[in-house]
Amino acid sequence: MFIRVVATLVLVASVALLVIGSYGLINAGRMASMLAIMSRDSQPAFNPAHWAHRWRIASAAYSLAGLLGVVSGVVMYWRRAWPIALWAGVVTTLFALQTFVYISRSAAYAFEVVEPAELTVLFLIAASSWAYFGRVRATSKAAQVAS
Repeated sequence: MFIRVVATLVLVASVALLVIGSYGLINAGRMASMLAIMSRDSQPAFNPAHWAHRWRIASAAYSLAGLLGVVSGVVMYWRRAWPIALWAGVVTTLFALQTFVYISRSAAYAFEVVEPAELTVLFLIAASSWAYFGRVRATSKAAQVAS
């Protein structure tokens, strides 16, 4: 029963990531032009092409993470261990990328800024996912030895 709850949570989070990422990829140009109009009097001057490029990179990363998460969440219903490792790997990768952005201070736009609370949540999700994977794997190995 617990694995189904986890799978559902993973699916909901992953679909949200996939939708947000896909929307960003599809509408990056339009969003950049709207931002350019709204910020035409700002200093330094807003570069819509640069913003759209960085937005597309972030959106592609979210779309990929969402897609991998959807695959993981669906396969978790079959009670296998590898989708848990896949999900843990996705979250760990997001944590590593966000940590790099936070430490390097390379965020050029507000959507790229990482807060410590975000890092903490990602770390907790990654750590608990890896711990759960270890528990499931140990349980499945014990069942194989017993049979």
